[in-house]
Amino acid sequence: DMESFAGVYTVQELMKNWDAYLSSMFFFKDADINGERSKIYMGPLWDMDNTLGNINFNYEFGQDTAYLWAQNGEFQELPRDYAKMLMTHADFQTAVENAYDKAYLAAEWILADSGWLDMTVATIRDSVMMDRTRWKLYDADAWLLNQAGRKSSVKFVQFEEYGTARDETKDTAIGFLRYYLTARMDALLTLIGSGEVPSPPTPPETTETEISLTENTENTSSQTEETSETSQIETPDCTEQTGEAPSEFGAVPFVIIALVLIAAVCFAVIFIKKKQ
Repeated sequence: DMESFAGVYTVQELMKNWDAYLSSMFFFKDADINGERSKIYMGPLWDMDNTLGNINFNYEFGQDTAYLWAQNGEFQELPRDYAKMLMTHADFQTAVENAYDKAYLAAEWILADSGWLDMTVATIRDSVMMDRTRWKLYDADAWLLNQAGRKSSVKFVQFEEYGTARDETKDTAIGFLRYYLTARMDALLTLIGSGEVPSPPTPPETTETEISLTENTENTSSQTEETSETSQIETPDCTEQTGEAPSEFGAVPFVIIALVLIAAVCFAVIFIKKKQ
């Protein structure tokens, strides 16, 4: 399944996952039905902790935001030839370009004002502060003890300051995340993307529901005008007889108009719910 293979590669490369095409890679295949052979799908994504430079024992991995790690990264002389071979096929490259457009827009939303990063940091900040206080994960003198009772170093990058969602400095945990993802997404735009910043999809100017509602409103207006004219014709002229128009007759057109409008609104609500 080309789309799933391209999607997995795109995410692995954008996130610069240390384990990409080395470990924790999964595939699945549905059962064949009525003799029709099902495709092999790639996924689900898994094991994404060592991403976006978050590892402290490989300088190239942590600092180079443009390196195509999922294709060329090596660890203990184990190559990652699978993605590299896939990218030699023009149709796969095109599928990756399309997938990267979506990934780029998703990354923009993550980093935007009031985007995912802002909302998530606001939600978990207090818990993170307590976690850092309780376990001292970022204190080299108080690292967690392993089962043997010895201090166990943490393989992740250590930041004394957690930072805020708006940080742009590399000296805080959140600031480094923002810096790395921004640099990475821009670098890959020309390396595996189309080379142009994708535009968000433009919503259609009108929908079927809107068109139907417009037609219904026009019909309702015509019915209202006809009803109003009929009411004016059928309403007796009591002014000549009594000198003034009785209020019960003068209100009839407005009551009819109100009933027609209420019916139109109810019809529109029912129509929208059915469409949904």
